[in-house]
Amino acid sequence: MHNYLSLFYKIAAVFAGSKAISQEDKAAAEKAIVQLSNTFNLLVQKAESLKKKYPEVVHRIRKDMEKIKFLKPDISVQAGKIEQDIAQKITCASSSCDSVLSGGNIKQLSDQLVELELLLKQRQSMKL
Repeated sequence: MHNYLSLFYKIAAVFAGSKAISQEDKAAAEKAIVQLSNTFNLLVQKAESLKKKYPEVVHRIRKDMEKIKFLKPDISVQAGKIEQDIAQKITCASSSCDSVLSGGNIKQLSDQLVELELLLKQRQSMKL
């Protein structure tokens, strides 16, 4: 919930009408990236439990985690929206991971990862 509030504040700051990028906006953008990284790290930790049975999925999740490290802070509304979508998709992937751990199908987790990777690619390709 806290992640979503920070992203909301970041988006709201853009609508406040300030043309100059304030230090607060920069700090909020940087904090949003850190929060995404922290949330993704929790997914990686959870996925480690799948390592024996699905090592390729764990490797894929780790590679996706590396992509977060290359995101540049951006105060635009579009970046905030994509970051919010990424946070939601990480949550969905985490739930799918739980499902697999309790005997569910790996396909749902794989589908979530495809969508997450598309969002990461979108966010990485944004011009600052």
